[in-house]
Amino acid sequence: MQDTAPPQQSMAWVDQLVKKPLPPVTATNKILLGLLSKSSLSYQGMSDFIKNDPVLALTVLGKANVAIRSDESLVKTLAHAISLLGVEFLEKLLQETPPPESDKEEPVRRYHQAIATSFFAGHLASYIAAHKHKGKEEEYFWGGLFWGAPTWYLWRFTPKKMQAWTQRLEHSSTHRRSVEEKVFGAPFIEVWSKIQEAFALPQTAVDEHYLHDLPLMKQLVRISRRYKSTGSGDLSEDRDLRLFVNRPEFIVGLSNLIAFHAQLDWRSSIFNRLSKVLAVYLNSSLSEVIRQTHLIAVESARLHPLASGNRLAESLLWDPKILVRQEEEAPVVIPSPAQEPKPALRKEPVIAAPPPPLVEEDETEEPFVREQAKPREKTVPPPRQTAQADVRKLRHGNRDLYAELTNMMLQSPHQFKDIAFLMNNAARCVKYGVGLHTCVIALINTKRTRLKGYYAVGAEDRPDLPRIDLDLTEANLFSKLMEKPSSLWVKPGSSPKVKAMIPDSFKTLNKMDDFFLMSLFVKTRPVALFYADAGLDSLPLSEYEYESFKHVCSSASHVLHHFAVRNQQNKNQES
Repeated sequence: MQDTAPPQQSMAWVDQLVKKPLPPVTATNKILLGLLSKSSLSYQGMSDFIKNDPVLALTVLGKANVAIRSDESLVKTLAHAISLLGVEFLEKLLQETPPPESDKEEPVRRYHQAIATSFFAGHLASYIAAHKHKGKEEEYFWGGLFWGAPTWYLWRFTPKKMQAWTQRLEHSSTHRRSVEEKVFGAPFIEVWSKIQEAFALPQTAVDEHYLHDLPLMKQLVRISRRYKSTGSGDLSEDRDLRLFVNRPEFIVGLSNLIAFHAQLDWRSSIFNRLSKVLAVYLNSSLSEVIRQTHLIAVESARLHPLASGNRLAESLLWDPKILVRQEEEAPVVIPSPAQEPKPALRKEPVIAAPPPPLVEEDETEEPFVREQAKPREKTVPPPRQTAQADVRKLRHGNRDLYAELTNMMLQSPHQFKDIAFLMNNAARCVKYGVGLHTCVIALINTKRTRLKGYYAVGAEDRPDLPRIDLDLTEANLFSKLMEKPSSLWVKPGSSPKVKAMIPDSFKTLNKMDDFFLMSLFVKTRPVALFYADAGLDSLPLSEYEYESFKHVCSSASHVLHHFAVRNQQNKNQES
C-alpha cells in the first residue's frame, strides 16, 4: 500500500488498515495474566492495570460496545467493559496479546508519541470533569484517551501520510482540504470517523472532530475573546455558546485539541488561545490554566512511561527558555519517565552487590537510625493474627498482587525493562498490594543535593506531594536517610529529635504525622527515596504494613542491582 493517494482513490485502504492489530506498548498483559492465574482481582483492579496499556484498553472497551452495539455506545468505563465480557474472555485476550515492539524504528516512536498525547488529553479531560462533572472523571478520561485512537493507527502504519497532514496546518483551509484529498483520498474527518466506527467507542470519543470542523473552531475563537485579564469570562448572555460548551463532547474535544497543539508547540498562539477557552470555561485565570496543563502533561508522563519517552513532556521540561537552577540536574538513574532511562545508568555503571541491609528506626534517642549487623533474607511476610492485621484488611491490601510483584522483582528482575516500569510497579505494589493509600518515589540528582518526586500513586488528596523537592545540603531527616540504606517509621510517638529534623516545607505537603520512609542505594550510590502513608484521616499504620513496605523497597533495590550488572556487562561488550 502506498503512503500517498491520488484524489480519486477510495478509502478501501482504511478498511484494510483497521484489520491490522495495534501492537501493545507495555508488558501489562503478562503481569496481569500472572496475577489472574493465582488470585482474583476486582474489575476496578483489572482496569487499573490495563489502563497502563491503552491499546489493550481500547480492544477491551471496543469489544464490549460491539457486543451490545446500539445507536449510542453504553459502555463508557473499562471496569464496566470487563464485567460484561467476563474474566475468561479477558484471560484469553491477554494470552493472545504479543509482546511490545522495539522502539528502534521511527514509525514505532511516532506511534508512542501519539499515544502519549492521548494520555495527556485523557488526564486533562478528567481534570476538567472534576470541576464541571464531578463523579464522571473516569468516563471523561477514557473518552479523552480514545478520541485520538485513529491517529494511533495512522502514525503506526502510515507515518508519511500523517507527516504530510500535520504540515498542512500551516496553510489555508482550502489548501488543507486539498492536501487531505491528495494524501488520504478523502477529507481527514472521513478517515478519522471510519477508523472510530471499528471500535464502537463511547459517544464522547467520536462526536465532533475539532481538528477539522471550521464552525467549531470559530465558536472556540468567540469563547477565547470573552476572556478577561481578571481571570473570568461570562457566557451567560450568549445562548449559543452556552449550549456549545454544555455538549458532552466539548470537554473531550477541547482536551484533545489542546494536547494536539501542545505537542506541536507549547508557546504557539493557538495553544494560548485554547488555554483562554479553558480559562473561560473553568472561570479561572490564564496563568493557572497553563500551569495546570503543564503539570498534567508531566504527571501523565510519570504515570504512563513509554519506551520512546514522552516528547510532549520533554519539550516542556527542557525548553531552553525556561530557566532551571543548576542544582536541579537530572537524577542519577533517570531524570523523568518521559526520558530514556538506559543512558543514565550506562553513563556511570555500577557493579552490583547483594541488596543492601535495611536500617530501622532506633528506639533510643540517638542516633535516630541504626545499621543492622547482617542483611536479613526476606520472604513474603505472613499475615499477623493481631488487630494490626485487621487494620491492613480494612485498607483492602491485595496480598496476591503483593506477592506476585515482589517475587517478580526478586526472582525475575529481567522482566522489568527500565527504571520507569520498575518504579511505577513498585508504587502500585505499595498502594494496591500492601494496601496503603499514598506512595511517592523521589530520585536524587547527580550532585546528590536534592530529592525530587517523579513517581506517585494515591496522592489526589494532596496534589503537591508528588512534586516534592527536598534540599539535601542541609542537615535534616532526608539528608540523613540518603547517607546509607535506611528505613524509618515516623509516627506520633516518635522521638522529638526525629520530628524536629523533618523540614517544615515537607510537613506542609504531606500533612501527616504517621508515614514510612526508606532510601534505596546501588552499592554505595543513593538512588531513590520511597514515601508511603495511609491517607488523611486514616487509621494508624501497623507494624505489619511497615514490614511489607520495606519488603517492596528492598525488592525494588534488587532490580536496581540487576540493572547495574546488566549495564556494566553491556559496556564491557561494547568496549
